[in-house]
Amino acid sequence: MTLTMYEMTIPTMLRGFGALSRYLERAEEFVRVSGLKASHSVQARPAPDMLTFAGQIQRASDKAKGGVAKLAGIESPSFPDAESTFEELDARVAKTVLFLRPVDAKLFDGSEWCSVDFPNLAGFQMRAAVGKVISIATARQLRLRRAKRRL
Repeated sequence: MTLTMYEMTIPTMLRGFGALSRYLERAEEFVRVSGLKASHSVQARPAPDMLTFAGQIQRASDKAKGGVAKLAGIESPSFPDAESTFEELDARVAKTVLFLRPVDAKLFDGSEWCSVDFPNLAGFQMRAAVGKVISIATARQLRLRRAKRRL
């Protein structure tokens, strides 16, 4: 049985965004329990050379929407990067899922050879759509586990 491009992207992204939504809930809970300011946590950088927490969620959304739109030959919706709360970030994840879920598998026919290029902040090309969602979700889970151990 051969895997299609649709089967390798949409279900994986939907799973990744489901996990990302759960991580947002856990992060919000952690901030509430520990007495931190939610606005500071959303705008915090996990490391000096990394995007803010909000920026990482926004990039995951952008990469998924853009990658799927390119592969399926459809228009990608534009979401302004204005999220400043956990609720707004979760709403962005939900909007991304609402875009991904109804994409027809037939639109992916012939996209196996399509190259998806994303310029990043340094001007380099990134070739990914699925990997970004998975890596952000995994990194978020590891950070939450470390934060729980410190409590």
